[in-house]
Amino acid sequence: YRGTYKISGSDEATLRAAGKVNMVYDVRNPKIAQVSTIVGASNEALLAYATLAACLGAIVYALWRLLHQWRKIAAIEKLFAQGTLVKTEVREVAVPKGSETGRFTYAFRGTNGRWFEGSSPELTIELLNQWPVGRAVVAAFDPGEPRTTEPDVFGVLASLKRPIPN
Repeated sequence: YRGTYKISGSDEATLRAAGKVNMVYDVRNPKIAQVSTIVGASNEALLAYATLAACLGAIVYALWRLLHQWRKIAAIEKLFAQGTLVKTEVREVAVPKGSETGRFTYAFRGTNGRWFEGSSPELTIELLNQWPVGRAVVAAFDPGEPRTTEPDVFGVLASLKRPIPN
């Protein structure tokens, strides 16, 4: 479509200084058009800086999440390496309705003689089926804070060559 578009005198100086303008029109009736955003060098630079800031923000967030996960894994490894080991059994298996994952629970007696309950990490149904109620499971816990516990679902203790309690 070729046509002309009239602008008001008050907009002319701004548009000439910008050098570029975007036109918005309906493809069904291109005669009805209007000036959209004035795109100038300063707006292009602003867009570039905003894009760079968004990318840097995403990278910082991804690194923060990675560090957070690494710290969680390091704490679990330390618990398996230095924590108190206890042999117990699966008490209950729970899969929320409509979910593809679930957890099992277990209970153990801490060093102070009190009972504590723990739960597995989130497991797929396929992995959860390997842990039926009554199956023996070894858990590591922090004797100073027995609520900090982790079951050995993936055989970490064997790789650390720690003796498993009877």
